[in-house]
Amino acid sequence: RPWIAYMRIKKILEITIPGDPVPKGRPKASRQGNFIRMRTPKRTRDEGERLRFHVLQHLKKIDSSIFPSEKPLVGFFEFYIRRPKNLHRRKDPEGIILHTKKPDGSNFLKLIEDVLEGLIYKNDSQFFMPISMKFYTSKTGVPHQKIRIYEITD
Repeated sequence: RPWIAYMRIKKILEITIPGDPVPKGRPKASRQGNFIRMRTPKRTRDEGERLRFHVLQHLKKIDSSIFPSEKPLVGFFEFYIRRPKNLHRRKDPEGIILHTKKPDGSNFLKLIEDVLEGLIYKNDSQFFMPISMKFYTSKTGVPHQKIRIYEITD
């Protein structure tokens, strides 16, 4: 048996968030006199607020007394990206397709980790095993993100 089969895990969060996944943008620097000012791109800021809203709405529906967790975590993050027009041909598969182009899955993951920090867990360094997966939606599918987080309970 693989070593992970010996771990005891408990699901603490499962949520599906509608909308196109957005990768975390690089911070922008500008000079103001002798100072350098760093700022987060507007698209990243807006998406962070939208994700936070959905997570807070979800937490109202469940027992959120266990949050923020301080235990090691395993996370499965699935990003379903809108299928481009050139993949809507008759010969293209109907179902989901693996997304192997840019942006990287790690950039999608960074934004989610930053948004959930303080809400679901103390620090994103608690992730023992974050797994990020990117897919194109099915031909009739809608873009969304699925987040599943588990605590390692010993």
